[in-house]
Amino acid sequence: MFKAKALNDNTIVNLKSKYWRDKRESLKQINRSQGFVCQSCLKKVVLAWAANPKTAPHFRHNPKNIECDQNDESAEHAKGKELLYEYFAEKYQDIAAEIDIEHQIPQTGQIADVYIKFKNGQEWAIEYQRSNMSLDTLIRRRELYRKANIRDIWIVGENLAKIQKDDSVSFKRISQELIHNTSFGRNCILSLNPTTMKVGIYRNISKINSRKYRAYMHFYDLDNIEFNLIGEPFGYRDVMDFKGISYNFVHSSRLTMPDITLEKSDIPTYKFLAVQEYNGQIDETYINIPDELMKFIPKTCSEIDLEVELVFSHKDIHKVGQFFPVKASASRWRKKLNEKKMDKFRETDFTRWWYPIFQLYSMATLESRSAWLESAVPFARQRRTLYDKKIIDHLYEPADKVELVPLLSAVMCVLKVQSEDVLTEALNRGFISKTEEDISNAFVVELMKKVEVICVDRFNALGKGKIEIMF
Repeated sequence: MFKAKALNDNTIVNLKSKYWRDKRESLKQINRSQGFVCQSCLKKVVLAWAANPKTAPHFRHNPKNIECDQNDESAEHAKGKELLYEYFAEKYQDIAAEIDIEHQIPQTGQIADVYIKFKNGQEWAIEYQRSNMSLDTLIRRRELYRKANIRDIWIVGENLAKIQKDDSVSFKRISQELIHNTSFGRNCILSLNPTTMKVGIYRNISKINSRKYRAYMHFYDLDNIEFNLIGEPFGYRDVMDFKGISYNFVHSSRLTMPDITLEKSDIPTYKFLAVQEYNGQIDETYINIPDELMKFIPKTCSEIDLEVELVFSHKDIHKVGQFFPVKASASRWRKKLNEKKMDKFRETDFTRWWYPIFQLYSMATLESRSAWLESAVPFARQRRTLYDKKIIDHLYEPADKVELVPLLSAVMCVLKVQSEDVLTEALNRGFISKTEEDISNAFVVELMKKVEVICVDRFNALGKGKIEIMF
C-alpha cells in the first residue's frame, strides 16, 4: 500500500504525493519512533523504502492481517495501481478537484485504488482487480458505490483475462462478472498488464464454454486510451470502426476542425461552444454533438478533432453556415487515423469552387450592405448572384475543381478591373508569380486574402462605415 497514518499526529502519508516523495529520512525516523498504522484496519504497518529501492516505496502490514481490505498486495497489483494513478493524475489535473490513490471514501467505508473528484462534482472510483474475489463481495462493493453516486470503473489484470493459443480468451470468474454493456456495444471489459503497460479493450465477447470466450480485442499503451464523459474507455480502433454520421444536405463540404476544446454552451439551442486556437487567435463556434458521437468525446473535452459538414444550401435557412459533426476523435490520434499529415487547414480543400464562391459573393455584395459576411445565404443563391453579375461564367458545383484563368477572371470582375489579359493583369498586381501558377490550397487562400484587403479598403473609403478584415 502507498498510504498509511502516522501515529504521532494522525497525518495521512501518501508516498505517491510530491510532498512526501523526497522525505525518506523523515519517514524512516517516524517509522522507528512512533510508527504507522493502516488507514483501513488501524493495525501496524511498516515503511519499506530502501536507500536503493528495487520496488516502489510502500507500506506493509507487520504482522500480516489477512482480514484487512488492504492486505499486503502483490507487486503486480501495486504497480498497476501506481500506473493508473499516474495516468489519471496527469490527464485530469486541469478538470479534477482531487485525484488520490488508496482513497478512503467515508460514505461507503471503502478504499478505492484510485479516486477522482471532478470540479463539476462527479466522482469516479477506479478499481484494479487481480484477485478472484467472491461474487458477494463484488456485488456489495458495487452497490455501495452506486448508493454513494460514485461511478465505479473496474479494470482487471491480464492474469484474469488470458489470451490462448487459438486467440480465444480465458476469463476467470470475477472477470466474467465484470463484463458489461457500453455505448460502444455489448459485452465489454478492460484489462491492464502492469509489466508491458498495455491496456486491452475487449468488445463483443461471446461464450464458447464456461471459461473460454471469443472477443474483438485491441491493445494500446496505457497513455494512448481515453475515457469518455461517462467513464467508458475507448481507443483509436473504435474511431476507425465508426463509419460516421450521414447527412443529406443539398450543398455542403466536409472539413476537419482540429484541436477543439468543447465548453458548455450558454445558448439553450446548442450543447457546446467549440473553441479553437491557432497562431494566437481564438475562434468560437456554437455546435451540437449528436448522441451517436457523445461516446467519442474525451472526459477532458479538449484536444479533439471534429470532422464536420459545413452547410451551403438547406431548406431551413438557419442551418446554412452551420457545422454538423460527422466524426470525433482525440487530436493525438490524428497520425494513426490519417495516412498523410494534415497541414494548417487539415482536410479542408480550398481548391474547390465552394470556397472561392463563398468569398467572392461576400466581396461582390460588400458595397451594398454594411456587413462583411452574410453566412445564411445558400450556395445556390450565391452562385446564381455571381453568375447573373457575370462574375463567373458557369454555375459551378461546390466540388468542381478550380482553374486558374476562370478564378482570376472572377477576381478581376469583383475588383471592377477590365482587362483582356487576366494573366498579365494578375502578374502586375502580384496575384500570381508566373502564368503557370499551380492551384493549391495555400494559393487560393492567399489570393482571397489579398482581394479581401482591397475590397475592405475600398468599402471603408466610401464613408459608409468601417469594417475590419475578417479572414
